[in-house]
Amino acid sequence: MRTERGLTQKQLGELCGMKEANLRKYELDNANPKIETIERIAQALGVRLREIKENITWDEYQYTDESKQLERSTLPFSGMEVSLEKLFGHIEEKYVMVESGWQRPYWVVGNAPNTFVLHESDIEALVKSTESLLPALVDRLKDTRPEVEIVQEITSELNQLPPPEE
Repeated sequence: MRTERGLTQKQLGELCGMKEANLRKYELDNANPKIETIERIAQALGVRLREIKENITWDEYQYTDESKQLERSTLPFSGMEVSLEKLFGHIEEKYVMVESGWQRPYWVVGNAPNTFVLHESDIEALVKSTESLLPALVDRLKDTRPEVEIVQEITSELNQLPPPEE
C-alpha cells in the first residue's frame, strides 16, 4: 500500500511520526504494531484501518479514533430518527440485503395506513438541511452573558423552588 502511493518507508515514517526502522519491522512481520500505530499508518496513507488490518476485532476497533469518528457521524442520523418519530409517530429502520453481502437501509415512517418510506439519501438531506438552519437559530437563542452571571441567575431560580420530593 505504501509503495502503491509512491512513498518510501522514511517518507511514511515522517507522515505518521514513526521511525523508518519500526516501519521496516512491521512490513517484514518482525514486530506486531499496536492498534494505535496501525491507525496512524492508515491515517497517513489515507485509508481505513481495516484496509491495513483485515482481521481486527471489535475489542480492538471500538477504541480507535476511526471508530469514534464513525460513531459521531452516525449521531445526526439517530437524532433525525428521534425527530421523525416524534413528528410522525413511528419509525423503523429496515434493510435490503442481497446474496453478495451488500445491504442498504431504508426507513418506514408513520403509522398505518399513512406510512411512507425514506431512503438513506433522504435522511442525509434532512440532516444537512437541519444543520444548515442551526447557525441562524442558535444566533437567535444564544445567551452571550458571562457564564458566572448565567449560573447566578439559574441558582436564584432554583432556590425559589420547593425542595424536590424524595
